[in-house]
Amino acid sequence: MEKASRDVLGMSCGQAVELFSNIPKIRRILQRYANVGLDYLTLGRAPHTLRGEAQRVKLAAELARPTPANTLPIRRANTGLTSTTGETA
Repeated sequence: MEKASRDVLGMSCGQAVELFSNIPKIRRILQRYANVGLDYLTLGRAPHTLRGEAQRVKLAAELARPTPANTLPIRRANTGLTSTTGETA
């Protein structure tokens, strides 16, 4: 099934995974976004509108990078935690 570029840009990442199932390189990229919960993002969405999704986009990019023993550099959140118990304040 052929699609116009306008139609493809209006698709979500989840929908595009199916469309590009026969092009492994594109499918893998789209699948990474779906795996971190960004399958609802449309392909034509402007990058400057991704403020709330920035952390997940970075996570998808990190998952794509080859790292020793598949480790991820994740910072520990400390907002709202007490310094002695680690419980929320």
